[in-house]
Amino acid sequence: MLNLIKTEEEQKDGALARIQKKMVKNYDREDMLKCIPTIWHEVVKMKGRVQDVLATLSNKRVRDEKLIDFKKQVVSNRSLKEYFKNNPQEKEVLQNDI
Repeated sequence: MLNLIKTEEEQKDGALARIQKKMVKNYDREDMLKCIPTIWHEVVKMKGRVQDVLATLSNKRVRDEKLIDFKKQVVSNRSLKEYFKNNPQEKEVLQNDI
């Protein structure tokens, strides 16, 4: 199955409807091509909102979040279980940073 997004102008043109008819005729299936009507100004608004969110993210914040994730992985690592058993203060320091 193939999903397509088309504008309102393309819907009025009817070219896609002709292609659908040919596909039904050649392959005897109606579900091979689906058209999803899209309101482009809404897509553009969403793109603008995504760009605004991306602009608020700083490299430092991303780096900090990655560090927190890394610390969580270290604390829960099975291979380090024995190490943390012998050094509980280090595990505690890591957990306090999380």
